[in-house]
Amino acid sequence: DRFSEFHQSFRDTELMQMIREAGFCVEDVRYMGYVQYPLYGFPDIFDFKLPAWSYRVAGAIDRALEVVPGIRRFSFAIGVRAWKHR
Repeated sequence: DRFSEFHQSFRDTELMQMIREAGFCVEDVRYMGYVQYPLYGFPDIFDFKLPAWSYRVAGAIDRALEVVPGIRRFSFAIGVRAWKHR
């Protein structure tokens, strides 16, 4: 296994539900990490050298995919901006 026994993956709907149940109001959700994150974020899995320019190209591909409906939810990461209800 590449992750600890504490690692757990969530679907975006599950994550949003947990955040709301904890008393937060979700303001913004950003899906990210399609090409750049798996290629450059896991050197133990992808153990090869890529040219420096490929990092920027992968980032540009990621930014394009972030806005494509239907594809955007297949990201490796989700950024959530939320605020706590008072």
